Amino acid sequence: MRDPKISPYSYTQANVEKFEIIDDNHFKLHFKAPDGNYTPNTLQLWAIPKKYFKEVGEEGFAKAPVGTGPWKFVSRSIKEDLKLEAFGGYWNKDARPRSRTWS
Repeated sequence: MRDPKISPYSYTQANVEKFEIIDDNHFKLHFKAPDGNYTPNTLQLWAIPKKYFKEVGEEGFAKAPVGTGPWKFVSRSIKEDLKLEAFGGYWNKDARPRSRTWS
């Protein structure tokens, strides 16, 4: 996200000095100066499988994305339709979608 050659949002990372991996479940952001707006306004975490993304590339991932959450991808027609289906194996049983499909 910090590289302006590949991200139109690089400016949002201007105050981030360093991204540190602590362990498999934790990371730490180091800022150049205090930034109370970063978390509510800028921080977006996308959990995607690195191996799959490397395998299919950006274009392949856009056609058949895989991630985390209570929905799973079914299909899409760009600028027309997105079809998702409830993921029955979602870890949070209280937050699972009630409907079976959504589009």
